[in-house]
Amino acid sequence: MSDLKNLNPRAASLLGRSFDFKVNCFCISEFFYRPTNLRHMKADEMLEFVSQNFDQITQPQNLSLGLVWSRQTFEIPVGKINIQSLSNKSVGFPFGLVLEHSFVHMSSGMAYQKRDPTLASSVELVSMTRALAPYVNLLGYEVSFHIPKFQF
Repeated sequence: MSDLKNLNPRAASLLGRSFDFKVNCFCISEFFYRPTNLRHMKADEMLEFVSQNFDQITQPQNLSLGLVWSRQTFEIPVGKINIQSLSNKSVGFPFGLVLEHSFVHMSSGMAYQKRDPTLASSVELVSMTRALAPYVNLLGYEVSFHIPKFQF
């Protein structure tokens, strides 16, 4: 599979691996870009990592980070999420948004991800359709894409 050539050896070594402790998609996505302790990462930690280290782009690129959002309210309309302006220090945060999932987008239309934080779930390379299927019917569904500001 040509996507395996795009994976750094550290990220490739996790494919098919499950863990005996809770590890979620946010941590696996961070690990793709830089070595980190595998753990259950909170959404606000992921938001901080992305806002400090990534630029938002309008269309996915190879190896861009995808963030899946839903909404409890439409304080920020669909299509108007700007990761740089979101801050947990701002009044009103999280502005009705829920950060649901993260993955790494491959140019072939595949996603590098961990589907859920359960022990049985493993790191996988799946089609974007399959990666996004659990989320497309959520209220205010949106995906934002981000590229690293610098080489990790």
